[in-house]
Amino acid sequence: MPHCIPVEGSPGFRSNGGDVTVSQDEDMATVSTPGVVVRCHGVICTRFGYPNDEALPGDPLYPTGLKYYDVVQVIDSPWLRKINEHNATRFPNCPDFESNHYYMAFHDSSFEVLCDEITFHSVFTPDIFAQFAYWLRRRTRRWS
Repeated sequence: MPHCIPVEGSPGFRSNGGDVTVSQDEDMATVSTPGVVVRCHGVICTRFGYPNDEALPGDPLYPTGLKYYDVVQVIDSPWLRKINEHNATRFPNCPDFESNHYYMAFHDSSFEVLCDEITFHSVFTPDIFAQFAYWLRRRTRRWS
C-alpha cells in the first residue's frame, strides 16, 4: 500500500506564488523555486504540472501523507511499479528499477520524480534582498 513520508532536510516551499521552473536532461532534473533549488540525481522519469494546491486533495496519495508546499517520498510507489511492469513486457529478464519517488507540491503546480536522490540548496532571491534592504533602511532611520 503506497504511503508518503516526510523527506529529511526539506526546507518547504512558499505558498504565495507559482514561480517554479524545471529543467532536466537524461540524468538530472533541477527544480527552481523562490528561495530553494532542488536537484534530482539519477532521474528515470518526471511529471510536472497538475495538480495545484486546490486540487491536491483529489490526488490518490493525499490521504496517505501528501503535504502542501513540501517534499514527501512515496513508499511502495504505484508509478514506479507501473514503469517496471511496462519495462518487463519488452525486457522480462531485466531487474526492476530501484528508484525513489519524490512528490513536491507547490501553489500552482506539483512535480514528481523517480530518481536516486534529491538535494536541497537555499538561494537568495531578489525579494529576499528587497525585504532585507527595507529592514535595513528602517533600522538606519532609527539611528539618524
